[in-house]
Parts: sequence; structure tokens; C-alpha cells
Amino acid sequence: MKYLLLIYFLMLPGLSVSAPSDCSVIKDHDRNNLCLAVSSHDASYCLHMKEKDNKNMCLARVKRKKDFCQDIKSKDVKSECQALFR
Repeated sequence: MKYLLLIYFLMLPGLSVSAPSDCSVIKDHDRNNLCLAVSSHDASYCLHMKEKDNKNMCLARVKRKKDFCQDIKSKDVKSECQALFR
């Protein structure tokens, strides 16, 4: 799959993210920013993501607005984003 399914990163074995400082163990740029955004509830971290689809999914998750899912091009990422609101 071309795109990472970023929503499930918190379920990685041995990774329990409870504070933004815990996100430093994640080396992938977009996954690290998603971790920071989710753990701090700060959407500004989403804006630093490289992949536009990942950025929109991050914004949808943090801001809890499904409108961001509309702008996602990848079918897989779009369906995953929409699943957050079912």
C-alpha cells in the first residue's frame, strides 16, 4: 500500500504515547507529526506533514471535522478517514 495507515500508529507494539515527548521514538516525519498532533490536540503539527492526504486525515482527526476527508485523493486513505466518523 502506497500510503501509510497512520491512524493505527498508536497500536504499535511497545509504543504507548501519552505525551508529546513520547513521540520522539517515531522516526517517520508524518507519523511523528501525527503523534504530536493527536497527543497534544494541536492541529498545527498536521500542517508540517509532507503528504497532503496524510495532512488532511490528521486535520480531520484532530479537529474532528469530516470535511477534511473530502480533499483526500487516495481511495484507501479517504475511506479510512471517513471511517473515523461512522
